[in-house]
Amino acid sequence: MKPTTQETTSYRFFKYRISKKLLHTILLIILILYANFVFVCNAEGIPLVDGNSGQDFWQWIGTPYFLLSYGTLFLIWGFLYFLFGNLFAGFCILEIVTFILGIANRITFLSRQQYISAADFQLLDEAGDVQINFASIYAPFQIIALIMGVSAGAALFFMNHKHFFHKRHFTPRALLARLAFMLILGAAYVSIFRIRSSQGWLQSANAFTKTGTVVWLNQSFFQQSSKKAASGAIKELYNHYNKLATTELLDRAERKPNIIIIMSEAFWDAGNLEGVLKLSSDPMEIYNRLAAESISGYTAVNTYGGGTNTTEFEFLTGLSAMSFNGLSDFYGVLYAKEQDSFASYLRELGYYTMALHPYNGSFWCRESGYPNMGFNAFYDRMDFENREKYHGYLSDHALTQEIIQRFTEQKQKDKEKPVFSFSVSIQNHVYDLKYAVETPEDKYRNNISVEYADDGIDKDTMLDVEEYINGVAETAAALEELITYFKNYEEDTMIVFFGDHAPSFATTLYNSVEGKENSSLYRTPYLIWTNYDNDYPSYGDMNMSYLSSVLIDYLGLPKPRQYYVNSYLREHYPINTRYESSFSSKRYMNDMQNIMTIANYIHNSFPSESHALPFWQVPSQEPTQQAG
Repeated sequence: MKPTTQETTSYRFFKYRISKKLLHTILLIILILYANFVFVCNAEGIPLVDGNSGQDFWQWIGTPYFLLSYGTLFLIWGFLYFLFGNLFAGFCILEIVTFILGIANRITFLSRQQYISAADFQLLDEAGDVQINFASIYAPFQIIALIMGVSAGAALFFMNHKHFFHKRHFTPRALLARLAFMLILGAAYVSIFRIRSSQGWLQSANAFTKTGTVVWLNQSFFQQSSKKAASGAIKELYNHYNKLATTELLDRAERKPNIIIIMSEAFWDAGNLEGVLKLSSDPMEIYNRLAAESISGYTAVNTYGGGTNTTEFEFLTGLSAMSFNGLSDFYGVLYAKEQDSFASYLRELGYYTMALHPYNGSFWCRESGYPNMGFNAFYDRMDFENREKYHGYLSDHALTQEIIQRFTEQKQKDKEKPVFSFSVSIQNHVYDLKYAVETPEDKYRNNISVEYADDGIDKDTMLDVEEYINGVAETAAALEELITYFKNYEEDTMIVFFGDHAPSFATTLYNSVEGKENSSLYRTPYLIWTNYDNDYPSYGDMNMSYLSSVLIDYLGLPKPRQYYVNSYLREHYPINTRYESSFSSKRYMNDMQNIMTIANYIHNSFPSESHALPFWQVPSQEPTQQAG
């Protein structure tokens, strides 16, 4: 019997018939929903799922942020569909983009305990200098996600290939309708993240663990600094500063000693690893002895495992990186032209200012940023005459010798002018950088052996840890060498030493031991040593952004506006970073908002105006208005 038309155009489902067209539509909808879930797995699962452990990912799926992430990707796919008039083309683009995003985010997460934000796309040149250990990045879930993506793509192609680039998709009416839908979807996408921008997610370092990759990244594109100050008069902003300025009688004479600053790459208190590692000797022994003879404590930083320029920016400007909403390229964006800083302030006071860094000057745009901050000279690795290396990098002993040499050369030129020297080391940088210099053979050996409480630590991490622990000991020895040189130097000299962040493997070690408190991951040691009387009371622990103001206080130098802001903050908010906060009183929150308003104004004005607020200019007289 010849089948009827109904039988050829439909399927029987129990007692009911479903048309083939309707069934095709239902299956296509299910496939689209599944394919969109694949995008989520790429972007969100790849960074988090390690081996058989995907607990964090599955827990995240149960939160509202999963729906927001899913919906955002759906909007983007819809936009691509209306752009190309083709579901499969949009799928291919989004599949590739989300998979690459997931891999890139995993790299960022493992190295910095952070997710990618829009600001990271400004740093592609710096990223090119990093040599990636792909073996440590791989996890089986990546293969699972890839198989899911290929199967979804194949099914979508099979079900929809007849409709690819159909001529009806390109009629004037269809093009107009697609344009209208694209505008609607674009407006919906923008409004979602514009509305959310006021919540300041990027100011909390751990917020990405709640929002996930997609929401975090998209939010960062739309995160805007407060515009409250942008339309106000600069005079009003000065009033905010003056409210915080207090009258202060200087109880000691102003001193202008030579100031030598060393920000040590990944220098962190290895004593925090007690119970995690068993070491044959204490790598912190020399440092602890030097710290006992100095003003010392810990600085709270706004970065972990990387982002060295975040810490140096905070020290040199007195501004918290938390105010800049995820910005990473501080020198390339904020110091693309001359602006005030601690260096320009000291130069205005009569100091000769120089910076040294035993790596490429182009890294983090230092070679252009430092001169615009007020440094008279900058020496990068190509300028170094001391070439000793430690496991591939110019050593901290080489840096010490270079500091002494450049300092001596400047004093021979102008003995009366005090010197401000600011150095950023490279020795303990764990992840391999592209580093090609002709240097003598590395003479260093790992003299401190390491045993682990957890046998599950992978070999690559073990090698990094052993090299790092021995590197910390060598760093302390190089610091002692510098202090020994200046101990009997005829001129007053101050040496300030601090770390920029914890090493990137610290969380791996912490996680290997139950109950290990992780607040120490975000604090680095500092010390202030002088070759003259150093009996000033301890300043205690503080934000890194306060440290330069503390030096002004200790030396009794003229107080710029930034000093008064930071002194006020240090009194009431001694620790206030992305990772931790401590407030002495809630009633000061309004003042905190005023300060954030000013910081945001400075952020907005840096790239576009001929000058920013003169927050580091040497004052003609001490402010007289009392704090309000």
